[in-house]
Amino acid sequence: MQKKSGFTLVEIIVVIAISSIVLTMVGTTMVFMTNVSGDLLEEAEDIDMAKNIEKYLRGLVNDDKNPLQSWDELKISFPNNDKNNNAFFRIDDEGNIKEISSDKPIFSDTGLVVFYITEKNVDEEDENDFVICYMEFDSGKHFEFILGPVN
Repeated sequence: MQKKSGFTLVEIIVVIAISSIVLTMVGTTMVFMTNVSGDLLEEAEDIDMAKNIEKYLRGLVNDDKNPLQSWDELKISFPNNDKNNNAFFRIDDEGNIKEISSDKPIFSDTGLVVFYITEKNVDEEDENDFVICYMEFDSGKHFEFILGPVN
């Protein structure tokens, strides 16, 4: 008698079932990792933008060519059509930060939905007032930092 070589139908079905389970797990992992990495990239972009804006603001505070006469020159509130600008820059409706003098963009595609610079009392008893900057991005990430003490 001649020996037949090959696979039985049951063996082929088992291999297809195991392969489909493994491929489903790999595909699900890939989709999950893509979503997570996209969120992490967006968060990293927001952090980078916040750092750059902070560096710009600290540069304005320490600039010898354009010294601040008072903190009131730097106060701003966005979104608020009455106070979307200060002595140095303005924020347009899309959240872009532009120079007041030339209307050149300083920061574009910021993703800012809330931005303000104002005074904040941190200790009611000692009356220590500081000028703070608060930023909130469309991703929901928010940052707050102190620019300096009120003189």
